[in-house]
Amino acid sequence: MNRIVPTITESADELKILLKAEDDVKPAISNRCYRLLFLLPLLVLTGCIGFFERPPQVRQVALADLNGDGAQDIVVANGRFGEPYTFPSEIQYQILYNDGAGNFTASARLPVEMSFGALALGDVDGDQFIDAVFLPNPTIIVNDGAGTLAHPHAVEHEGWISGGVALADLNGNGRLDIFVANCCGGVSFPAAGAPVRLIPENMVFFNAGNGAFHDSGQRLGHAGSTAVALGDLNGDGSPDAFVANGLTFLQIHGDPVWETPNEVWFNDGDGMFTDSLQALGQRESWAVALGDVNGNGFLDAVVGNAGPDEIWINDGQGFFTLLGEVNNGPTRQVFLVDLDGDDVLDLVTAGNTRARVWRNDGQGQLREIRSRIRYSANDAVGVGDVDGDGLPDIVVADVRGCQVWFNQGDGRFQTRRDARCGR
Repeated sequence: MNRIVPTITESADELKILLKAEDDVKPAISNRCYRLLFLLPLLVLTGCIGFFERPPQVRQVALADLNGDGAQDIVVANGRFGEPYTFPSEIQYQILYNDGAGNFTASARLPVEMSFGALALGDVDGDQFIDAVFLPNPTIIVNDGAGTLAHPHAVEHEGWISGGVALADLNGNGRLDIFVANCCGGVSFPAAGAPVRLIPENMVFFNAGNGAFHDSGQRLGHAGSTAVALGDLNGDGSPDAFVANGLTFLQIHGDPVWETPNEVWFNDGDGMFTDSLQALGQRESWAVALGDVNGNGFLDAVVGNAGPDEIWINDGQGFFTLLGEVNNGPTRQVFLVDLDGDDVLDLVTAGNTRARVWRNDGQGQLREIRSRIRYSANDAVGVGDVDGDGLPDIVVADVRGCQVWFNQGDGRFQTRRDARCGR
């Protein structure tokens, strides 16, 4: 029996997705992000998946002290979509160790063979060392205490493609739990029986101790989520979730419905989430960061979009009002950090080939600082203090190494000719 698979073609004006019987036919792939249309009775479902036909792409960069020397190391998650869903050892996930001055030495490649590659860092097994959680299917890789990530084990997952992941103690037991934002549904073709439609829903995994996780049973939303940020949004002491959603198209009984708004989910303190019923924005969103941007003591949100990015102000009860827009997009990553030491959160946005820097006046009004930080579309950006001067720097990573842009103290950045970055 033939299995139905999506085949993708592109013209100058549109993307057509055809369902085609698999007869040794490999899907065409593109390096851009498209929506897959699964044509089913009464329903057309789209999710967003990144397809890469050229060299593998860095999907995410995260910084933390992995080996206990007080310096911020770099974890680079590389990814590529294709058959099989693995890639050569020279482009797998990697650690770059920091000497404390912002010079980095490349480690051996990490033992992860799945493509894509969102990640989150945190101590998931309670041994005081920073571990890693990788996507698309949540995979835990624990730190051996010397900065080596080893012994990967997967968390049981529904099979959706995941867009983002965040860690926090969601149920108040002192352990880091996992919130997974699932971006993309599709169709499952079991060996027997009719095809099963998969609508992407977000999931929460509780930490049972020693790095073992179990599914909380929650299925939260169905809007094609691409990113999530966790923080106490309503002042009750429990981390809530601000979920960024990509574009989801549903056709029900022939009537098209576009569902794009971002969502806020309130935590009851036991890790169980309730939809706040807010519909925030009407753009295709790809990133979100939380922080107090207007100085009122509440966590606000900056959302990175395919179009202009949005600043959402929190009223203290977890309900958001649009303050304004910055940047023209598309934006893949957003970071809220104090770049100039004035105790006010500034903004770094990372687009396809350029990072932009915005200084905050303390009231949430952002002014762009001219930046020369450019890179390839296959690279990704991370932010952290890599030279120990107390100022966040910007790291641009590719699959072979990285480049560091050092913060000059006024929100401006420069490279350093003698800096080594894993090459």
